[in-house]
Amino acid sequence: MEDTKFIDLEIKIAYLEKNLDDLNKVIIDQQNQISALREKLDEVDEKVKHGEANDIINPPPPHH
Repeated sequence: MEDTKFIDLEIKIAYLEKNLDDLNKVIIDQQNQISALREKLDEVDEKVKHGEANDIINPPPPHH
């Protein structure tokens, strides 16, 4: 009986470790996306500050 409890605990720990790794990957991906969005936002902010926001508000037509 003790062996099965020990094995069950090992299985649960392995499962939790896998979940932790998966969640860590998700967090890393989200942080990368946040960083990319922050860079884009900084670019837009700079354009607005320098009066170059017209292309953002009214982009040229696709054939242009």
